[in-house]
Amino acid sequence: MAPYAIDSVNAMRQAALQISTQFNVEVTIVKGGHLQLADPGTVVDVVYERALDNFTQVSSARIDSVNTHGTGCTLSAAIAANLAKGLVIADAVRNGIRYVNEAIQTSYKVGCGAGPVNHAYALCTMPIVRPTLYNPHPFTQYLKDNSKGLWQQYTQHSFVGQAAAGTLSTSVFVHYLKQDYAYLKHYARATALAAFKSDSLGEVSVLVDAMQACVRESKLHVEMCAKWGVSRAEMEQEQESWSSVAYTRYIIDRGMAGDVLELLVAMYPCLLGYGEAARIAADDSKTLRQGNPFWPWISAYAGDDFQAAVAQGRQVIEDLVSRDILGPQRLKRLVTTFCETTTLEIKFWDSALEIN
Repeated sequence: MAPYAIDSVNAMRQAALQISTQFNVEVTIVKGGHLQLADPGTVVDVVYERALDNFTQVSSARIDSVNTHGTGCTLSAAIAANLAKGLVIADAVRNGIRYVNEAIQTSYKVGCGAGPVNHAYALCTMPIVRPTLYNPHPFTQYLKDNSKGLWQQYTQHSFVGQAAAGTLSTSVFVHYLKQDYAYLKHYARATALAAFKSDSLGEVSVLVDAMQACVRESKLHVEMCAKWGVSRAEMEQEQESWSSVAYTRYIIDRGMAGDVLELLVAMYPCLLGYGEAARIAADDSKTLRQGNPFWPWISAYAGDDFQAAVAQGRQVIEDLVSRDILGPQRLKRLVTTFCETTTLEIKFWDSALEIN
């Protein structure tokens, strides 16, 4: 209807005003899904009310989905329903847009091509929504949100804080390195078990890479211990602490008792948490880099290689969840597993600090 390209929010406002004037329309809505804004994860829609001569901009998350069939009809029906409930125009439109947005997020893949939105999503709550650019890893976010504060306690642990400040006791750190060296052996075993349980060659390939990553990670421990006069032979002979025994055997137990998803969720806090804790420390301007003997440890986990491993492992878990139907009991069990291994991670660092 507009005789020019609508390539900006300002152009959307001009088009809305022109359509309203030319066609005697009281309320005009110009959808902005086609626009590429500075923030690629945001969609801006413009609402013009002629009686008030007022523009309202409604921002929402852009969703990566092909299930958009019927969105226009759904939006108009949602706005009409909201007006019938007595909402003012701006709120009716805003609520209608949110309804469509969430209906797309919770949609199911049906057949081929563009599928329908999920009109009934509000009648059947889905705790794990479809990925969006604002929330690209919904299952991961759900686990952290339901950890009852454990996740923040873990990723901001004083062990990492002292290492970042350069004030951590050397004896504490060496003790930790020797124990983590033993832990990595069992983590590699758990990864092999996950590969055994998987029925996807793509997942097996990722898990084999993860096993090799454990070997590479152990070399960092050996190199750092060598700087303090501790040999690989001494590390091999180190008696495993009870905190490590409890943690690693719990992971193996979850793997033996459950399926590949439950095993990977049990292993997840280690992978995800080290990546997040190291990145938090690396991004902190107060972190001591020059002359800090613990900086190589932080930088290794904050570095591109480990962060890529985190991203790869996270995607395997998110893909598994997207193919599964997580009922309330199964979801509750997965959250419990995640929280328990997060607690064991906290206790692992606690036990290192307690040797002094």
